[in-house]
Amino acid sequence: MKHFSLSFISALFISLFFCQNFQANAQQECMVGEVRLFAGNFAPRGWSECNGQLVAINSNSTLFSILGTTYGGDGRTSFGLPKLQGPTSGAVGTNTSSKQTKSIANGAAIAVSFTNKTTSKVDAYWIDFSGNPTFYGSIESGKTWSIQSGAKQLWRFMDGNKEVCDIVLKADQKEYNVQPNAAANNSASGGGQAMRYIICTEGMYPARH
Repeated sequence: MKHFSLSFISALFISLFFCQNFQANAQQECMVGEVRLFAGNFAPRGWSECNGQLVAINSNSTLFSILGTTYGGDGRTSFGLPKLQGPTSGAVGTNTSSKQTKSIANGAAIAVSFTNKTTSKVDAYWIDFSGNPTFYGSIESGKTWSIQSGAKQLWRFMDGNKEVCDIVLKADQKEYNVQPNAAANNSASGGGQAMRYIICTEGMYPARH
């Protein structure tokens, strides 16, 4: 019985050792600063989402040595990650090849609603026909805001100075989710699932030629 227990413990220890080494080796295959497209709704360990957010230098010094302040930050305590929007699967009529930068006049207004899916209050701006923003109001986390607006008109949602998403209205859609990387044309009642870009924060350091 004692021999069996020792054998079982030894086998368990070996399994855990190889499992941990497999995970470590898999992470080492990634290069710090490498960007990939990810279909999940989270960033895996050792990766961060590319939402243009500021991160602390003291906890991401390796990545900072590669990116610097190319994407923002003060270079003393913080630096910015790239802001990249992934394609959307299953969203009919979504065009990710170009980004609309202003509203387009397109007939009568329709009733639309925006639901704030973030954990913070967001501010809603209508982007006029010249590309200039006009503040219309704020939406608390989890709340829905309704308004009259026209198809092909552009709305931008901000969390302080950080852009959450742009939404271009469509004539056949009345409900929209406000969330990061929400391909702006996603429907609250079942549009496509936006994939996300993630950047490696732990892994091999890229060699310079």
